[in-house]
Amino acid sequence: MKQIQFDQHGPASVLAIKEVATPEPQAGEILIQTEAVGINFMDIMQRKGTYPMSGKLPFVLGSEVVGRVAKVGAGVSFKEGDRVGVLLSNFGAYSEFVVAPAASAIPIPEGVDPAAVTALMIQGLTAYGLLHNAAKIKPGDRVLIHAGAGGVGSLAIQLAYAADAVIFSTASTEAKRMFITELGAHASLDYVNDDWVQQIYDLSGNHGVDVVLEMVGGQIGQDSLRALASGGQMIVFGTASGQPAMIPSNALIGNSLRIKGYTLYEDMPEIVQDGLPKLLDMLASRELKVKTSAYAFEDVVKAHEDIENRRTTGKVALVF
Repeated sequence: MKQIQFDQHGPASVLAIKEVATPEPQAGEILIQTEAVGINFMDIMQRKGTYPMSGKLPFVLGSEVVGRVAKVGAGVSFKEGDRVGVLLSNFGAYSEFVVAPAASAIPIPEGVDPAAVTALMIQGLTAYGLLHNAAKIKPGDRVLIHAGAGGVGSLAIQLAYAADAVIFSTASTEAKRMFITELGAHASLDYVNDDWVQQIYDLSGNHGVDVVLEMVGGQIGQDSLRALASGGQMIVFGTASGQPAMIPSNALIGNSLRIKGYTLYEDMPEIVQDGLPKLLDMLASRELKVKTSAYAFEDVVKAHEDIENRRTTGKVALVF
């Protein structure tokens, strides 16, 4: 079978397609023939060696798999041909076939786009966890969502809209700002523009926001604190800029602000069983729209380069 590996950290060009043996499912496991594999910014960081959970080399990236059951081990209720989705805990999804515990697989309805389903597994569940578990948003809360055209951001906007929040969101281009407005953002902001924080105060009646979902870091992360209303909270779940945000302690004290780090893994495995079926229902009913950028398995290098250069919108996936 074909598998994408890298044996050294570096640019996207270190990714290479290899021929390896197809694994066999053991008792309690299923072999999945891959239809779509999700790509996340975490993959970029792992490839570069800057992610805290990077594994030993050679390494196979990827956690989100949607496909058909090709073979079952003993004691498994799934049948060959069943469509399933799996969130892998030990990575390895960039493969033509993947073995996974049957207990971790979620049935996937026929008729939904497998690439769109991959968006729900990490990015969708992350958005769900950020809003409902970490921030515990309420109707009427003012929420700032950075990178609103990205995988997590585009889903977080829709989930916040469904929860009756007031949504401010940022994006780097006019086309992306139009996209996030269509998703439900009440205000779309250009975070390259120096006055975006002031725009939030102007648009919110000088209130600011109650919650910030922050994954950029650097100056954007620091400026996000200035956008928070007194008593507000910033949930940090990434540092896409590669730079940490400098946090002025006097701002935290003076305005009673809270900062919380969040990773999806703190809510595992309960969030998969609780949140993923809800997201699948929203996708099937078209209440949740997922924009995808699909790349052929052989075009993985271009997919990584496009993500790094901000040329993608929505969920990026490899398809077979």
